[in-house]
Amino acid sequence: MTPVEPRVVDWYADNVIGGPGALTVVADGNHRFAKAFLRKLTVEVAALVP
Repeated sequence: MTPVEPRVVDWYADNVIGGPGALTVVADGNHRFAKAFLRKLTVEVAALVP
């Protein structure tokens, strides 16, 4: 996410994800993508709401 796109998370939540338990996990930079992806996958597979 860049300063030009400060609302990209809101747009993604409104227009892309959906369904019961749908969520967005933000990676604060490329170096944290793997951790964010693992968190999202874990929450979805476990059917937990963050």
